[in-house]
Amino acid sequence: MLFTKMQSNGNDYIYIDLHMQTLPSPRNAAIHLSDRHFGIGGDGIVLLCPSATADFRMRIFDPDGTEAEMCGNALQSSAVLYALDHKVGKNRLRVETNAGIKHVFLTWNGPQVTEVSAEIGTPDILFCGRKETICEHEIMLSGISFGNPHLVVFTDDLSDDFVFRFGPLLEKHPLFADRTNVEFCSVKDRCHFEMRTWERGCGETLSCSTGSAAALVASVMAGIAERDAIVVQRGGSIRVNWSETNNTVRIYSKTRIVFRGTINETELSNDDTQELIGRN
Repeated sequence: MLFTKMQSNGNDYIYIDLHMQTLPSPRNAAIHLSDRHFGIGGDGIVLLCPSATADFRMRIFDPDGTEAEMCGNALQSSAVLYALDHKVGKNRLRVETNAGIKHVFLTWNGPQVTEVSAEIGTPDILFCGRKETICEHEIMLSGISFGNPHLVVFTDDLSDDFVFRFGPLLEKHPLFADRTNVEFCSVKDRCHFEMRTWERGCGETLSCSTGSAAALVASVMAGIAERDAIVVQRGGSIRVNWSETNNTVRIYSKTRIVFRGTINETELSNDDTQELIGRN
């Protein structure tokens, strides 16, 4: 089985195009392939599937085997990969996700994509400025969703001790039945943030585009940021724009192919429960 390893600001996934091949048990595959010692290594697997309503459908499985609704970095990377491999020279692709249809914009220079951005939709603002005391720390929380849930924590402490202490606790916050992604956000000025992300089902990831968007929305709602800002994470910078005209959020990031390879399918056939998806 063919795969492509891609990364966007260090947020790395294993991409498998299922237009011409099938994958038994994607959940089992995600657990095995994401392992950085015994597998390929990544923040999960991303499947490019046929779609009746869009250019293609994107499915994401986290390293623990759970399926995620959306991922901004994976959205942009999968669109670039689909356009290159299927020789689709469009400037705009429609991608079906578990959070609805998303639009990805590509800039071409000959056969290469030089820039990519994506409209990830209108934010669902669950709550803002909620104060809670956790482990004797008073924390201000905001809940924002783009189809996938985010809990934004405003803090100037972005240390390993703080992130690795509160990340696992807040991921299982009782307000989120299926757990949540957690963004630890330090606002440096009205147009620049620093952030670390604890990703649901994965642990810390070096970059999260939808998390960056959630941090911007929460900061604007708190009156401490403009609607266009740069979010700096451990893997790089992401620009986020929240339009005042149509209320949609657009993310601008970078993506690149790291390498391609072939998966030994016998390594994926150890699970008794098989879900076959892909080409009929």
